Amino acid sequence: MLTHFFPRPAPLPAAHLGSLLCPQTRGYDNFNPFERDSVGNACDTNGKFPGETAYKDPKRADTSFAQMQADRVTMEEIKKDPKMSITGKPGNWKYGWDEGLGVAP
Repeated sequence: MLTHFFPRPAPLPAAHLGSLLCPQTRGYDNFNPFERDSVGNACDTNGKFPGETAYKDPKRADTSFAQMQADRVTMEEIKKDPKMSITGKPGNWKYGWDEGLGVAP
């Protein structure tokens, strides 16, 4: 499970991306931490997006313009991973993905 929340690309979310199992159903521990919803929001540490039940607003680190530019470069590298463009798999976000999973951790 992620202990950090993106907006700052960090080794932990990138490592999580490497263990993402897209053929499996999306769950609280099986989701792309860099995936965006239809309006560009990032998910929380359980794969929930703003507006979904049990969404947890992340603790965001203080940042600067220079850090944001460095993060942008890091994200460009992460986006080169083929898993960033996978669509139509059970692990991708879709409305109602969390039905039957119980309470979010």
